Amino acid sequence: SWLPDLAWSSVVGLATAKPAVYGTLPEDMEGSWKRWKEWADSETPELEPLPQDWKRLSSFHRLVLLRALRSDRVVIATEHWVRDTLGPSYVEALPFDLESAIDDASASTPIFFLLSPGMDPLRAVKPVGHKRGFTEESGRFV
Repeated sequence: SWLPDLAWSSVVGLATAKPAVYGTLPEDMEGSWKRWKEWADSETPELEPLPQDWKRLSSFHRLVLLRALRSDRVVIATEHWVRDTLGPSYVEALPFDLESAIDDASASTPIFFLLSPGMDPLRAVKPVGHKRGFTEESGRFV
């Protein structure tokens, strides 16, 4: 009753699809529901040990289980998994030198900014543009 129907369906689906890994999961969750509820209700379940013997799951199978129970945490958990499995260089942003990029840019080689929500490149672009005479006052920066 504490688990949404969609999550429970995912648990049953995992047990059916991968019985060697998740076969007893539905029964274990019913028998130890308080521990599972505590884990699932955690603010950061991806950092908490799983209940019972489930803490022995491989990191990938743990990620799959997290997807079934707390899909809202999958992006963060995947970042942890990639860092732990492949190394930090796969999740850390590369240093970006805007001045060099502008030197390489031209009318036929533009610069594209791929932005995440909340990101604003204007703070970085304005000072570089100012050094090159592209200011709002000069009418060359809008």
